[in-house]
Amino acid sequence: MRVILLTIFFSILKANSAIFPGVPEPGMILSGDVYDQRLNSSAPISFSLKFFDKVNGNQLSSMIINHDNGKFHANLPFESSFQIPSQNDIFADNALIPNVGNTHPITITASSADEHSKFYFLDDSNRVIGTEITLSNERLPRILPLYIKLVSNVKPSSDQTNPALYPTDATGIPKAQVKVPFLVNNFQGISGIQTTITWDESVMQLVLDGDNPKVTDSPEIMPNFPIILPNHFSIHSSNQLTMVWDESIDPENGRSLEDESVLFALHFTLVGNAGESGVIRLSDDPTPFKLAPGSGEDIVESTQWANVTLIKEFTVSGNVTMGAANNLPVSGVTVTLNQDGSESHTMSDVNGKYSFNLASGAGIELTAGRAHGEGKASTGVDVADIVAMRKHILARVRFENAREMLSADTNRDASVDVADIVAMRKVILARTDYFSEDSGGNKESCWRFVDGDYLSVEVDNAFSELPKYESIIFSSLESDVSGADFTGIKLGDVNGDWYDANSTTLFSRNTMNSRGLLSLSAARVSYDGTVSVDLNANTSEELLGMQFKLNWDGQVLRLKGIEDHQLRSYSQQIHSHRQDGSVQVAWDDALLSGVDVAGNKAVMTVHFTQQPEADRGTNIQLTHPLLVGPEGSQKATMGLASYYHPKGGLILSSRGLIRSLHRSEDGLSIEFETRNGMSYVVERAYDLSSGQWEAITTIKGSGRQEVFDIPKTKQAEAYLRVREVNGAVE
Repeated sequence: MRVILLTIFFSILKANSAIFPGVPEPGMILSGDVYDQRLNSSAPISFSLKFFDKVNGNQLSSMIINHDNGKFHANLPFESSFQIPSQNDIFADNALIPNVGNTHPITITASSADEHSKFYFLDDSNRVIGTEITLSNERLPRILPLYIKLVSNVKPSSDQTNPALYPTDATGIPKAQVKVPFLVNNFQGISGIQTTITWDESVMQLVLDGDNPKVTDSPEIMPNFPIILPNHFSIHSSNQLTMVWDESIDPENGRSLEDESVLFALHFTLVGNAGESGVIRLSDDPTPFKLAPGSGEDIVESTQWANVTLIKEFTVSGNVTMGAANNLPVSGVTVTLNQDGSESHTMSDVNGKYSFNLASGAGIELTAGRAHGEGKASTGVDVADIVAMRKHILARVRFENAREMLSADTNRDASVDVADIVAMRKVILARTDYFSEDSGGNKESCWRFVDGDYLSVEVDNAFSELPKYESIIFSSLESDVSGADFTGIKLGDVNGDWYDANSTTLFSRNTMNSRGLLSLSAARVSYDGTVSVDLNANTSEELLGMQFKLNWDGQVLRLKGIEDHQLRSYSQQIHSHRQDGSVQVAWDDALLSGVDVAGNKAVMTVHFTQQPEADRGTNIQLTHPLLVGPEGSQKATMGLASYYHPKGGLILSSRGLIRSLHRSEDGLSIEFETRNGMSYVVERAYDLSSGQWEAITTIKGSGRQEVFDIPKTKQAEAYLRVREVNGAVE
């Protein structure tokens, strides 16, 4: 940054030879002192002043101003369009009072040929007025001082030889605290500093820590011992600090810091209104500014001013959604905002929305993400996605957009190949809960989040263009931002059928009852005690893939094996994964030739053996079956498919809680389904019309089937029911 302070005195003289002999024509005389506050103070100042008629906007004149040894003097005559005060004007107290009816106000602007520079006018309190100033036709002082600040976005270069200490610009919202760092350049072997720090108190007020100013960010000489301490400052007035520091440990060699290092920072509370600004600077009154090297030599120190600007509070907001056709919101996504090296975090809500409130208009960078474990890797991933990937890899049906490409790259190696299919199958079969690991062996997230504009990237550029869209960047904030939207890419979900269980958004899914898609036969027991259940597929299409999961009570049955009847190249080791009480099956035709499933023949048979201590029955439950054909896929809702009990008995409907009744010489056994943590009341009634039920017992649910035995003496002429506490009644 480059700053120049100019003190300019304007005098308007009336063309009246009787009063001012020797003045040939009316005009404005400019004279004054120039204080060059740039770090490279030897460069001359050259700027231009332009004068406009405030009423009609006509330019009256302009003048390029140069200074010589800090002084300038120029006579700037007005053009004829400017009306000169009439003979009726009078002089009093060294002031000219123009005739209001004959004089238009004058607007003055300042500019420079340097495209990086900008001028501001300041009043005598160092408060920024704006980029122009108006001399009205009201009572006009004969001598009017104006202060001009020239700001350039060219930073001080490190090859400048003068040691320098200077504040930096800061912005913030009204009533907020801001930190103003003081930086150094060519700070080599310095053993002493003295100065006065002055600021505009109508814009900012010093923050105190006890009786001293709050001072932070000073480099430490040793742990917890910074170079600059609060007691190096003294409060001189409401808008002035004096400072004296000297090196006490090694005064001969002094302290050295790299260019643009922070020596210390002061804190201020902003008290003005949004849009106002003020100056903070080093000055010579009452304590002159001086840097003293340890060598004792004379040096020429430099400084520059800084501007503290009050801005409105900025709101940055956006949405996190899926990039697929349903474009569902994604909740629970961590959005990180980086501004000036400081990070803020928030999370997307159930509608996928997020927002930040900022007290600075500085540039920001936004990123979004979910860590491993925040969401299941298997959600939205199935054999339908594997079939789509095989079609792409074999060039049968290529992916059409960048979202599909990125979601298919499950191992994050910027390629879609069979390695991604292997990773997906492991996740589908619950052998792993992640797709890939980073170089440190840490499990990587199953999500990627990109700028929403990534969806417009050509499919062939999906990976090469990706780095440009992994964050959203704004170089500065001029107003609120409401469209910083992210697209969530769920790895493995090529067909985009993922849904957020936490979302309040309604959506449709291609679902059907499992009985119309896959079905299980009744359990049958062979001579050797094997319990077998057939799986049948109800489809007129050739099968390219099939997926389902079976659940049962592992204390009643143990999986013996799965026998394939029609699926090409099916392998238990490759296409299934068994756990205690469940098996996951995910098969797809690697050649994409399709399998014509005969409707009257089982696709496969699942074989079980009975556990030795089994004393109750179990549901054999089919969950979320999926069939994939050449025209797409069909998913089904979960449904009860079969039931087995070691002792047989009367098998009831799958509806309600009671699963079976068993008669014996000792009485009657009722078996009913339970949920872990819930309570169940067994009740009886002798007359249904009375509506009076008597509780027999209460049983705590375990998640398994529970059995209650009723002796013969208590079962005559009675109706029985099981009721879940606060739940359904059967």
